[in-house]
Amino acid sequence: MGERRVAAVVLGMHRSGTSAVAGTLAHLGLQQPRTLFPPSADNPAGYFESPRIVAANHHILSVDGCAWATCLKFNATRTRRSLAAHMDTVLRDILLQEYGNSGPFVVKDPRLCVTLPLWQPALELLGVDQRHLVVVRHPLEVCRSLAARDSLPQDRAALLWLHHLLEAEQTTRTGKRAVVLYDDVMSDWRSAIRQAGEVAGIDWPIGIDKAANDVDRFLAAPLRHHKAHRYSAMLGPAPVDRLVSDTWSALRHLARAPDDAAALHSLDRVYAAFSHWRAV
Repeated sequence: MGERRVAAVVLGMHRSGTSAVAGTLAHLGLQQPRTLFPPSADNPAGYFESPRIVAANHHILSVDGCAWATCLKFNATRTRRSLAAHMDTVLRDILLQEYGNSGPFVVKDPRLCVTLPLWQPALELLGVDQRHLVVVRHPLEVCRSLAARDSLPQDRAALLWLHHLLEAEQTTRTGKRAVVLYDDVMSDWRSAIRQAGEVAGIDWPIGIDKAANDVDRFLAAPLRHHKAHRYSAMLGPAPVDRLVSDTWSALRHLARAPDDAAALHSLDRVYAAFSHWRAV
């Protein structure tokens, strides 16, 4: 029996560089969706997102009364129970429409940080091996970008950054995954993506050296604004700011050492504290 097909799922908070990573993977030969959102002023190099997958995620969130910017109370387990019994098949069929039956492919939508538990059974039905790349950008940069694009208050954006990354980290911990720092991609994408592939177990159909010129041109587009040189307080109330700071620190450690026990313990502590905070 041959090796199973691979799906590289790119996860990360909105405005965190997931488009840069997904586009790089497409240039390295991973199949992108058959239908794509067109580039925009906010993302001139393209989103690399399927409108069908995004629409499905909109629906999944709406079942629990949520949207991408109002999803702090979203509960994937509760929502899955509320959806029709055939939802796994519906999501599988969307994946088939977008990717067909052959070749490794890349799936990207920031909403997957919280909705991935509903897509994982569909990916299993498709018979693929899941690999996850969790893209992490400095929280202050994300907050500034969301303020510019969506007029989102900084404290709300910080909470969303925290929620998306904590859920993505917890959901993917037991599988094959790599934490990828946006700074690393923008400064030395060859090393960052080579390491991500080795850690997550992804082979690039087009080698890094062969694709280098195309990726260099792609990443040379004006992808980055709102650069932060260091973590600076305060992104929210003091308890939340501390959780954001600890999460940023732990994820940076995991990008360098994927099995760092101290970093994983720190994320478990933050996840428990944030879950309690959200429940209040």
